[in-house]
Order: sequence, then structure tokens, then C-alpha cells
Amino acid sequence: MGRMLYGVPYRGSKNQIADKIIEQLPPAKHFYDVFAGGCAITHAALLSGKYKYIHASDIDTRRKKTTLIMKRTTQRLGTERQKQHRKSKQRKRKNKTEVAEANGSRKT
Repeated sequence: MGRMLYGVPYRGSKNQIADKIIEQLPPAKHFYDVFAGGCAITHAALLSGKYKYIHASDIDTRRKKTTLIMKRTTQRLGTERQKQHRKSKQRKRKNKTEVAEANGSRKT
């Protein structure tokens, strides 16, 4: 399988080193990318799962396409995380029910 591509490709993008940069950063509640450019670092941070909230900014207003890509990715990942969270809760409930039933059957 090929290497992961982050953000919008352009000359000078940090696409090839984005995952290495994010590995060096500690997990936190917020991640700020104040010089987002093509959003390679922002994209890698989003996919890493190390940050609950991700903020990206860049002065260049011509990059509306980048903003749209990030919004769609954030929405998609948010939906996937919600599904994973629901499945995890369902598994926990199922396990609790099974344990309770097993304990109840022993007492009788």
C-alpha cells in the first residue's frame, strides 16, 4: 500500500514529513496550525486522533478549496468516531448484561 498523502499537494508541502511531525507532538485537547498552507500537518493531526479540537488558519484567502476539504474530512471523521463510540458503548452494555445474567444464574 502506498504512503499516506496529507492535505493539498503543492511545491513546499510538508506532506512527506507530516506524520513524523505529528509523532513528535504531545497529545492535547486543542491543536492549532496557524500557518496551515495546504493543511498537510492539520490533516495528519486530524487523522492521528491525538486531538479533540483542531484549528487551522492561513492568511491566503485563495485556499477556499483547502478549507472545504478539511471541513468534509472533519465531518466524516466525526461521524466515524461517533459510530465507533456507539459500538463501544453497545459492547460494554452487552458485556454487563452477560455478566449480570451469569451472576444471576449462579445464585439460583
